[in-house]
Amino acid sequence: MGDRYFITVECPHCSKINEDVYYAPTCGITTFECTCGHIVDLAEYTGIDESEASNKGLLERFIESFGNKDDLKIIVSRGAFGVDEDYLVEAILRAIAKFYGDEHKWPTKYGTRIETKIFMMNPYCWCEQDDCPWCIDKVPNFWYKPTDFKVWWYKYIGRSMEFNRKTTIPEAAEILSKCIKVGGAKA
Repeated sequence: MGDRYFITVECPHCSKINEDVYYAPTCGITTFECTCGHIVDLAEYTGIDESEASNKGLLERFIESFGNKDDLKIIVSRGAFGVDEDYLVEAILRAIAKFYGDEHKWPTKYGTRIETKIFMMNPYCWCEQDDCPWCIDKVPNFWYKPTDFKVWWYKYIGRSMEFNRKTTIPEAAEILSKCIKVGGAKA
């Protein structure tokens, strides 16, 4: 448990600027490999090590403040902290991909190729061909046509996802329901 960071790292070897480098010292993510092959020690680079990023001590002091920690029960109701939009959309996309996809092609990780009157889904593409709409025109990886909700991801569902707008829980439920039930028979 502890802080996690997205940082910009200038490689000391080649001077390339690398943005959105994920650094999670309490989770063991402590190095970054630049495209030049140089490995950057992020604790050394940032000056923030595991002990400084950890909230373990704070939690221990909090629990100790109650006296007998065996009597301490923390109960949090479902949804008390809200619903993380990325996680909700990711779960729905994986469910749709599983329903329509070929299990041998890892649809719950990458998505699947399908288009119906209700929605379109296509895995991330890096073919870089001049006529590929996903590589050249940045066509979304998922498009829910009735509300024009669009999602893009990098390599696999959930990674660096971007949306054309926020969704609501009722809309998310509608997307799942209609893409599987109303979307018609498997294409």
